[in-house]
Amino acid sequence: MRLKTRRLDECWIVYILPAFLWIMFVAIFPVIYNLFLGFFEMGAGGKLNYIGFENYKNLFSSTVFHTVCLNTVLWTVGIMIGLLLISLSLAILLNKQFIGKTIYRIVFFLPWVIPGVVAGIIWEYMLNPSWGIVNRLLSDLGLIQNYFPWLGTTETSLITVMFVYIWRVAPFSIIMLLAGLQSIPEQLYESAQIDGANNFKQFLYITIPQLMPVIKVVMLLLTIWTFNSFDITYALTQGGPLYSSEILAMRIYLYGFKLNQFGLAAAASNFAMVITFIIALRYLKNMES
Repeated sequence: MRLKTRRLDECWIVYILPAFLWIMFVAIFPVIYNLFLGFFEMGAGGKLNYIGFENYKNLFSSTVFHTVCLNTVLWTVGIMIGLLLISLSLAILLNKQFIGKTIYRIVFFLPWVIPGVVAGIIWEYMLNPSWGIVNRLLSDLGLIQNYFPWLGTTETSLITVMFVYIWRVAPFSIIMLLAGLQSIPEQLYESAQIDGANNFKQFLYITIPQLMPVIKVVMLLLTIWTFNSFDITYALTQGGPLYSSEILAMRIYLYGFKLNQFGLAAAASNFAMVITFIIALRYLKNMES
């Protein structure tokens, strides 16, 4: 018995301890250092000066930061609603039997394999107000009379970037929801049809309840990714015009790498980390219930 216990202890040291130390170094140490950095400002020569909660006071008293936080809320909520509606509709459509179903599935999944920055650059060209293909198509269809700067106005910049982001990440949620739909037993729908349930009732009382665990997981992952997203917005607008499309991740980047205010950037990222933790905790509690 003692020999077995000794062998287990040796296995823990040999196999688990190196992985634990690596996780500590890669994940936990940067978080701790970032929490520490939020109470300092970086002076000349990289010297850290302790200023207490001054970074947080400056952060929450900034009207720009308030605008960015509001944009982030609108960004996250709007994208989650749009993603759920679009992904669920397309997943149900792709789950049906029709000619060329495999080709359509491949076409719908293509945006997911394109890197975010590349997708942003492509859409920046497509949305160009002078010669972009989007304006050209809308003009040919008679939907607009003059070419419109979709990314150049405060009224449409955030909505346009949200549309591009949904186009970019929707394939992931479609794949997950499609897998969930295919796991629902066909006997449930057959029994419902025998009982006289129409398509809407089958969707409401069979599809949604059976798919709810998958929906919760997908929404958890996409909410965290969307809240902390950076690449699409930076590639398309860099937060402009007039902060109208700037979200929290971009503001953290600007504080740290453009304005060299690393303490302020650390405070903002700590705030984002707390919000992300609350979102994840809320989702996990809902998944357990």
